[in-house]
Amino acid sequence: MIKPAELRLGNYMLQKINTRIKFVQFDYPHFELLSKGEDKDFHQIVLKAEILESCGFTENKDYALLPQAREFVLSLPYMATRLMKFVHT
Repeated sequence: MIKPAELRLGNYMLQKINTRIKFVQFDYPHFELLSKGEDKDFHQIVLKAEILESCGFTENKDYALLPQAREFVLSLPYMATRLMKFVHT
């Protein structure tokens, strides 16, 4: 199950529909199901290190919680002089 506070419009998730589990994008009808408490069929997609690395993230080797936890950082150029960093822990 997914915590409702973690869901955003457009997020991808796994949803059990009848006897199948489908990869779906979270949309307004899903919010209606959440409001009725019918979220038992929503499941999160686990982001593995390989997926993050294939999307351009790199592992932060200086992360304070290593080796118990890992942190991945995505650096993007911003106005040709700065870097914006997005962190996934």
